[in-house]
Amino acid sequence: MWAAKKCHYYIVDLLLKNGADPLLTDDQGFNLLHSAALDGNVYQIALLLHQDIPVDVPDAQGHTSLMWAAYKGFPVVINVLLAWGANVYARDAQGFTALHWALVKGQQHCIF
Repeated sequence: MWAAKKCHYYIVDLLLKNGADPLLTDDQGFNLLHSAALDGNVYQIALLLHQDIPVDVPDAQGHTSLMWAAYKGFPVVINVLLAWGANVYARDAQGFTALHWALVKGQQHCIF
């Protein structure tokens, strides 16, 4: 997690190639893909998705990376996740979709 947060892509790649589990979560329930979506880190998302990480894996509250990208207002991240097959109909524990989260935060530029 630390290497990923500090954008040390070569270290993240090395760790993944040597068996690190990208689906482990931090104390908030976020895995590496959630964290990258929250930061708008397209490069890390591309690296992780090439590791066969499920694009729609939920966090502890049922939020997917697509929901976090919509909430934070990162349209480029949204495009990458959609290109990798992210489910626009996925719902979190509250029943919200990525579209709901974009609207909640007023991220009109994330609504396609």
